[in-house]
Amino acid sequence: MYKQKKGQIGKIVEVVLIIAGAIVLYLFIAQVTAKSTFDEAIHTCRFSVVAQVATELRPGWTGSKSPFNVNCEKRYINFYNTKVELGLSQTNMKLRPINIEGKKMNSFKTLTDFTVDQVIAEEMRICKYQFADGQEEIFVNNDYVGNSKNVCFICTEIRFMDVKKSSFDTLVDYTEKTTFDESRVTYFDYLTQKTIYNISMWIQPFFDPEKYPLGNLTIDTTKSYAVIINQYSKGKWRNINPDYLGGSASLPGQLLTMAQNIKDTFTSTENQVAPLSVAIVPISDMNKYCDIQAS
Repeated sequence: MYKQKKGQIGKIVEVVLIIAGAIVLYLFIAQVTAKSTFDEAIHTCRFSVVAQVATELRPGWTGSKSPFNVNCEKRYINFYNTKVELGLSQTNMKLRPINIEGKKMNSFKTLTDFTVDQVIAEEMRICKYQFADGQEEIFVNNDYVGNSKNVCFICTEIRFMDVKKSSFDTLVDYTEKTTFDESRVTYFDYLTQKTIYNISMWIQPFFDPEKYPLGNLTIDTTKSYAVIINQYSKGKWRNINPDYLGGSASLPGQLLTMAQNIKDTFTSTENQVAPLSVAIVPISDMNKYCDIQAS
């Protein structure tokens, strides 16, 4: 019996070492190739997040750190009146194709809500995907996570370059009606899937509860925005969006239930956890709810 258990443990250790070796090799190749494409950057980021969590020593017990760091690149989006640019640096932007009536177009006559919504929804989806879909505790190497500080990472910086229209305000509607893959899952359903903390992933810090618990997502073209992933500190996050916790009698039934469930989950003393969220926020407001920016 002892030899059998010893052999089983040996096999487990062997599998762990093989996985660790594969992780090291993958990250080394990614660094050498400088993650030259957008897809490579996305998958390298997700892989590094999972690798960090998987190699954390006694996760949640000793606070020991993983030998791996999160290896994610910030994306940049520039909106113009007739085109959209995407890049992994502000000095190397490329045309970002837009789906218009089933065709991918590099330019268009005028910037519309549809185009802005399409790009932002996809950036939010990518951000959530990169950070393991909210199914892992991220930034495990950061000593502040889950304790005294809110830690965030800017997935995408968004700027409007002399755009004629002053605002766009149909993002939530777009996500509710638009699917993004063959499974026919809408952006809204994907972004609001529950995380490991049993709460919707998409949480806006500030919003108009009379419209949606996700908020008054009017995008003001005089401001720059950030799509962020945020690991809130325990308890502290509730001071950011009290209306979201309280819900509102005027909310649609399904969304009101979501808000009430959040309140019930996180106001009890036994559930002092650090919620994880994805959101789009004005860059000028970052210091209101993000104590530390992960890099």
